[in-house]
Amino acid sequence: MTAKRAVIDTNVLISGSLRPGGTAAAVTRWFIRYGRLIFSTETFAELESRLMRSKFDRYVTRAVRQDVLRDLGAVAE
Repeated sequence: MTAKRAVIDTNVLISGSLRPGGTAAAVTRWFIRYGRLIFSTETFAELESRLMRSKFDRYVTRAVRQDVLRDLGAVAE
């Protein structure tokens, strides 16, 4: 069986980053474990610019968000 490949919406990835116990995070983890996330340079840049906005500082530290971006970049195509 070939691995499933998916482009996950930026808002879903942000939601999963902010609420690790939520549904969006579970979907993202599933694809990391059993499939493959796909990003273009532009979509990853969009994710980075949105996720690093200061309005998210009260939910998750910048360091954690940078770790999320690093980890997603490492496992994605």
